[in-house]
Amino acid sequence: MKRPSILSILLMAALSLAASCSKKKSSPTEPTPTAAEPTVYTGGYYQISSREYACYWKNGVRVDLSGDGVHSAYVNGLALSGSTVYCGGLYYNSSFALPCYWADTVRHDLPGGTNNTGVDAITIDGGTVYCSGWATGIAGSPHQAACYWQGTAMQVLPADTSHNGEACGIAVSGGAVYCCGYQDTLNGSGGNPRYWANDSMHTLPHDTATQSYALGIRVDGGVTYVCGSYTINGREIACYWQDSVRHDLPGNGTNSASAYGICVAGGTVYTAGYADNGTQKVPCYWAGTTRHDLSCGSAMYNQCTALTVHDGQVYCSGQIDQGTKRYACYWADGVRVDLPMDSTTSCGATSGIAVQ
Repeated sequence: MKRPSILSILLMAALSLAASCSKKKSSPTEPTPTAAEPTVYTGGYYQISSREYACYWKNGVRVDLSGDGVHSAYVNGLALSGSTVYCGGLYYNSSFALPCYWADTVRHDLPGGTNNTGVDAITIDGGTVYCSGWATGIAGSPHQAACYWQGTAMQVLPADTSHNGEACGIAVSGGAVYCCGYQDTLNGSGGNPRYWANDSMHTLPHDTATQSYALGIRVDGGVTYVCGSYTINGREIACYWQDSVRHDLPGNGTNSASAYGICVAGGTVYTAGYADNGTQKVPCYWAGTTRHDLSCGSAMYNQCTALTVHDGQVYCSGQIDQGTKRYACYWADGVRVDLPMDSTTSCGATSGIAVQ
């Protein structure tokens, strides 16, 4: 519960003293109502031995999600609709990965290709579940194709099917489905960043990058915002695109940085990712182009994976690396909350966050 301020304590004391000095009988003072604490949902996984377990956390309480009961499963994205928690991801059987989403704890399998297929992101619009990801073996192709699912119907996005592609983010606005992702270059050494508005494909400017990826997407006021990175001379540069205009996000000017998640609130573009300081990856978010570093572990692989803004406060999901373990966590207005996994867990991470 939120504690009253010193000023309110003094004010209540003064009112109490005045009432006691009055000859009139006064009624008891009613307590000042306090705002309810927000509920924070994060989705991800934790690992025991060599198996990963899909789950989400509600205010730090873990809810496990089913795979096939034998092999690994992952949550890659999370969304809320009313009181229902939706998680998108995948689980493995004895042969390959299968795409799915969970509504609360009920798993819904999605159609895929003839080999590895998975969900990267999820959103809800008008009561319909939309997921984006990739599918391997479509129309006999050995490559993975960028795709999305509307309900349980899969739509392969237009691209060069002779090279790998992936739809890493999804948004729905005005009845149109927007996805972002990448298509491998001809030599297979990297990716061309792209977004799709329904079936219309847009390649995003990325300088002379040898590798470039579009990883998160939002649509606000008719404007499409996409975040990701591009690589020049071996250095990854975090950025976001506003329609087709690229905005670089500052790292330390020497080492790599990348942005994985994006949202727009109050006219400000927020992105989440990491910035390498030469010793370790530091989790961070950018408000506009101003970077805010967040507390992390002592080892290398720390990062933010998604973010949202609630009542003016920034919430980020991600992981911290302590060397012997990687912990699932989130940050609420800069304060890190480490999430319970399991006493034998060696690794965990969160990849989606929502607050209500």
